[in-house]
Amino acid sequence: MLNVKQRQMNLRFLGYYGGTIDGIAGNGTIGAIEEFQRNYGLVVDGIYGAKTDAKLIEVIKVEQIKLGVTADGIAGTQTVNARDNKSLSWNDIKHFKQSEFACKCGCGFSDINLNLVKILMK
Repeated sequence: MLNVKQRQMNLRFLGYYGGTIDGIAGNGTIGAIEEFQRNYGLVVDGIYGAKTDAKLIEVIKVEQIKLGVTADGIAGTQTVNARDNKSLSWNDIKHFKQSEFACKCGCGFSDINLNLVKILMK
């Protein structure tokens, strides 16, 4: 079962949650869960049980497959960046190279939000 921060990340990615990713299941998180439950035909009680967990993970995995990222059911940095970068490519970036943002440790990580790079060009 997803922890509270993972639930909040997923609900934010889908547009249900607008609060801070803080791991606290407060009123904003509960309201987001209720809205999600309502939209997906689940019992609307604000309780994050097994059925809500399974449906939220399923919905995120479908989105991840569409974006071409690892379908793990958690809308983390890779998933958010893939969505945000969908309309941009490195061809749109004139003053930077992708290699300039690669991790120097040799792990190959170079997943940066292209919208941020576009802001840096201004």
